[in-house]
Amino acid sequence: MKGDTKYYENAKAVIVCDGAGSVIKKSLLKVLSRNIITYQTFCKGTIDLDDKFFHAFLHSQFSEHDAWVNVKDDFLIFGVCVKDVNKIESYYAQFLSFLISTYNAKIQSCSKKERWIIPEVETDCPLDLGKGRVLFAGESANFLNPMGEGVSSALVSGCAASEAIKQIYVQGKDIDGQALLSVYEKNILQEKERMIRQWDLLAGISPKFSHYNQMHL
Repeated sequence: MKGDTKYYENAKAVIVCDGAGSVIKKSLLKVLSRNIITYQTFCKGTIDLDDKFFHAFLHSQFSEHDAWVNVKDDFLIFGVCVKDVNKIESYYAQFLSFLISTYNAKIQSCSKKERWIIPEVETDCPLDLGKGRVLFAGESANFLNPMGEGVSSALVSGCAASEAIKQIYVQGKDIDGQALLSVYEKNILQEKERMIRQWDLLAGISPKFSHYNQMHL
């Protein structure tokens, strides 16, 4: 769409980077995305935690994935992850109560709230790399590290997808979709291995994520 007008573009191949809730992937693969909802607030105040670090809390009473505290632009950022949107307020309240009692958190005001989705990484770490001449990159391909950061993998996978197209493309000829996916899968193997190592590390730290030790290539 361009305004209220539909228009069409022709392309030899397409790289899809529209995130965890990818409409294009849902339409193309006919699958429902498994996502986690993240919620965070930007507050003014103080807390007895080192502001140079990103502090993650894995206890199940604080979230259905992880909870966190970090400082950005002089704001204290408090966040929780849930699978059920109706549980955001209760988890958030328990987390803040813990921070107040344990780390002397004092909140003066909160000026901003954010909510978005990230892919839920499954035990065997499956990736949706694409179909035919359509390649998925970043969170639309299910790339994500344990702390919910997906930008680095989005950059790496997007580059790997574009390189796959360059390797396969021959001027004046159609691209072989199966060959394209095969090359992309090879190009992205190191990033997939890195992602699995990260989740294995988390599994070794927290019993909550122990099932990720079953991951395999």
